[in-house]
Amino acid sequence: VAPLKSKARCIEKAENEYEGDVSRIIDIVRASIVVENENQLIAVAKALEDAKVVRLKNRFKEPPFTGYSDALYNIEIEGMICEVQ
Repeated sequence: VAPLKSKARCIEKAENEYEGDVSRIIDIVRASIVVENENQLIAVAKALEDAKVVRLKNRFKEPPFTGYSDALYNIEIEGMICEVQ
């Protein structure tokens, strides 16, 4: 589990990406899962099937110019949106 996104970073992200609307920030609470192979990746995806997924950003499908690939799941837990990367 990663530390909470800082207040300063939340404000910066809201200003740069959401026209100052901090209510659109959905990755204040976050965690990372690192896998070593495709079977582990599939197992993580299956484990998250029962979660209330509100958004999935698949950067395996279209990796950024850096070549880094991941999947970002935004899930709702007790009314709070969290990110699993």
